[in-house]
Amino acid sequence: MMTTKPTTHPLTVLVLACALVGCSLNAEPLPAVTPSPAPTEALAAQAVPTDQPTATLAPTVTPPPTAIPLPPSEALGQAWKAAHDGYHDEARRLYDLILAAPDAAPDQVLAAAAGSAEVALRDGLFEAARNTLNTALERYPDQPGATSAYFLRGEANLGLSRWTAAINDYRQYLTLRPGVIDSYVHERIADAFLALDMRADALASYDQATGAGRALTPWLALRERAAQVYLSLGEPMRAVAEYDAILASAQNRLYLSDIALRAAEAARTAGDAGAPLRYRNVFETYIDTPAALTALGVLAELGVAVSDYDRGRAYFYAEDFAGAIEAFNDHTTTVILMDIPAELHLFLGQAYRAVGNPTAAQVAFRTIVEQYPTSPLFGNALLEQGRTQFQSGDTAEAINTYLNIAETYSNLPTTAAEALWRAGFLYSELGSTTETLQVFERLNQLYPTSAQAASGAPIAAAAAMAAGNTAQAEQWYNRTAALSSGETAANAYWQAGRLAAQRGAADAAQTALAAAVNANPDGYVAARIREQAVNVRPFSVFTAAAMPDDRAEAEAWVRTTFNLPPETPLGALPENVLADPAWRRGAELWALGQFAAAETEFVEALGVFASEGAALYGMALALRDLGAYYPSQQAAANLITAGGAATLTAPGFIARMRFPTPYPDLIAAAVEPYQLDPFLLYSLMRAESLFDTYATAAAGEKGMTQVIPSTAEYIAGQLNWPDYQHELLF
Repeated sequence: MMTTKPTTHPLTVLVLACALVGCSLNAEPLPAVTPSPAPTEALAAQAVPTDQPTATLAPTVTPPPTAIPLPPSEALGQAWKAAHDGYHDEARRLYDLILAAPDAAPDQVLAAAAGSAEVALRDGLFEAARNTLNTALERYPDQPGATSAYFLRGEANLGLSRWTAAINDYRQYLTLRPGVIDSYVHERIADAFLALDMRADALASYDQATGAGRALTPWLALRERAAQVYLSLGEPMRAVAEYDAILASAQNRLYLSDIALRAAEAARTAGDAGAPLRYRNVFETYIDTPAALTALGVLAELGVAVSDYDRGRAYFYAEDFAGAIEAFNDHTTTVILMDIPAELHLFLGQAYRAVGNPTAAQVAFRTIVEQYPTSPLFGNALLEQGRTQFQSGDTAEAINTYLNIAETYSNLPTTAAEALWRAGFLYSELGSTTETLQVFERLNQLYPTSAQAASGAPIAAAAAMAAGNTAQAEQWYNRTAALSSGETAANAYWQAGRLAAQRGAADAAQTALAAAVNANPDGYVAARIREQAVNVRPFSVFTAAAMPDDRAEAEAWVRTTFNLPPETPLGALPENVLADPAWRRGAELWALGQFAAAETEFVEALGVFASEGAALYGMALALRDLGAYYPSQQAAANLITAGGAATLTAPGFIARMRFPTPYPDLIAAAVEPYQLDPFLLYSLMRAESLFDTYATAAAGEKGMTQVIPSTAEYIAGQLNWPDYQHELLF
C-alpha cells in the first residue's frame, strides 16, 4: 500500500476520498436504485492508523458474498440497499438469487428483474438488462409487476438501438399504466420513430408528448426539443407554434429572448410575412440581451429601419462600446437637441470610460448636469463623474467630488447619501480611518434610515477595529445591528457583545448576545453563542445521543399550527396529494429509476400544497422514505415556513427532515479513523448538493460533494485509483 505525502491534511483526504467513493448517506433500504460508485466501508478498512496523516484507498471493493441463500423477501431488501449504496455487483448477485429461487413468487421475480435491470441500465449494460427482463416477462407476462418491466425493457432496447422493440415495449407499458407519465413515454416513442425515419409517426408522438402533462421545466424542454425536430423535418411553422407555447409560459428573461429569436428564425424559414415583426419585437423587447444583436443584423438584411439610438443601446449592452459610441454620435447629428434623451449621454459617457477616454466621458456626464437639470438621471450623472475619476486612478479627486456632491445637492437625499457612502468607502480602502469614521458618522446623522447608512455602518466598524479603536467599533456594531436584520444583525450584535465583554461590561455583553440569538435564531451566530454558553469549542467532535421519539410532539404541532380537525390523519399521504398529477408522475418515475425527472415532478407537487400542513408533512415523510432527500428537505422547509416557525424552534422531528443525517453507518465508517465530527461531512454534502446523488453543476461538478473533473483526477491520482471515471462521483 502506498501513502500520500505527509503534508496532505487528513481532513482533505477524508472529504475528497468520500467524494470519490460517493459517500451515499441514506439510512433505509429502498425499492428504487440510487447507486453510489463504491462502498464507503473501504474507508475504514483501508485507512492508515489515526496517528498517520494520509491514506491510500482501494477504490473498488466488492462486499463479501452472502454465504447462504436468503429468503426472496429478505434478499430483495438487501439488494435494494446494495444498489442504493453503490454496490452494483452485489445487488445484481442478490437479484440473481431471487430470479433463480424456486420459491420466489411472481411479484418477487418481477421486482428482482426490474431492480437488476435498473442497476444494469445505470451501468450502460443494456444487453444484460434486456436479457434479464426477457426471462422474467416470458415467465410472467400478465402479472401486475410486469408493467415496470415493459418500460425498463423499452429503455434497454432504446439503448441498443432496437427501435421497433422499444416502441412496442413502451406502448405495452402505456396500455397497462395509462395516464400517468404518458408525456415521457410518448417522447421516447417519438425518438424511436425518428430513428426509424418514420416522420409522420414521430410527429404524431411528439404531439401526444407535448399534449400530455408534465412539470413546467421539463415541459418547456420538451417543447423546445419538439420544435427542433419539426425544423429538422421541414415543418418550421409547427416549430413556431412550439416556441410560441414556450413564450406564453416561461419567465426567465434571457431564455425568453433566445426562444423569441428562434421563433423569428423559424418564421423566416417558413416565409411567414410576420417574421420581420418578430425580429423587431426581439430587438425592442430584449435589447439588453445577445439575441438583440442577432435580430438587429437580420433587420438590416430585411431593410427594416432601426434608430441609431436603439442601435447604440444594443451595442452598449453587448459591450461593443466603440460601436455604441459611433451609433450614439450618429444619432446626435440627425435629430434636434431637444429630441436627444439624457439617457443617451449617460450611455455615451459610460462607453467612453470603458474604451479609456475619461475626458470625453466627463463631457457627456457634464452635459446631463448642465442641460438636463430636471432629469431623473441628474444624480446618476453627478456620481458617474466621481466614478470616472476613481477608475482613472485619481482616488483623492474622486473623494473630493463625492464630498462636494453631498454638500451641494442635499436636496437630492438619495444621491447625497450615495456620494457620502462612496467617499467613506474609498477612505476605508486607503486606510484613512479618521476620515472614514467622520464620513460615515455624517452619513448616519444626515440620512439615518437610508440603505447607504445601513451598509456603511459595518465598514465603519471594521475600520475602527483595524485602528484598535474598540469603543467606536462597539458603537458601530450596535448601529449596524439596529439598521439591519437576520444574520447581518446577529453578527453585529455578537461582535458588539464580545467587545462589551472585553471592557468588562457583562450586562451589556449579555444583552447584545441575547439580541444576536433573537435576530436570527437559525443562524450560525446563534448556534455558536449557544455552544459558547456551555463551553463547547468550535469543531469539537459531537457524539450524538439517540434521537428522541418525538414524532407525536411534531404531529401535535402540525395539528395546532394548521388548525386541523382531530380526525385528520397525519403521516400517510392525504388523498388530494395521491391524486395530484405531478405527485403521481413523480412517484411513477422514481419507481422506474428516473430519479432526476421524478424530483422535478415532486417539487412541482410541493408548490401545489405549499400552505397545507397535513400534505407537506405527509410528503416530507413519504419522500424521506423513498430516499428522495432533496424534495423531502424542501417539503420540511415549506412546512416550517408555512407554520411561521424557524428550524430550531420547530419540532425536532420535522427539523431533522430539513437537515437529515442519512446513511449513518457509511458516514460513521468514513470519519471514524480520523476522529472527525460526522456532521462536518453532512454539512458539506448538504451545502453542496442537498444530498442529491446525481447533482451536476456548470463546471462539471458531480455528486453529493460536487467535485470538479480536474480536482477529481488529482484526487484519484493521490489515492492510486485505477481507471477513474468522473461519472463514479454519482
